[in-house]
Amino acid sequence: MLVGGGETVQAQQKVSKDQAKYQDQPKGEQRCSNCNFFVEPNACQTVEGDISPEGWCQLWVEKQ
Repeated sequence: MLVGGGETVQAQQKVSKDQAKYQDQPKGEQRCSNCNFFVEPNACQTVEGDISPEGWCQLWVEKQ
């Protein structure tokens, strides 16, 4: 894909839920809804498929 100035940007490949060790329950205070990669209402920038806001995976990063 070309963006302004002729730069090329590669689409990021998502990983499977198994690869991310995704689970439908939070891990303590860590949950998808407060992760930097969560996309409301039920998606993720890095993990494939439907994602529960109350879920968790090992790629969790605190939302800024």
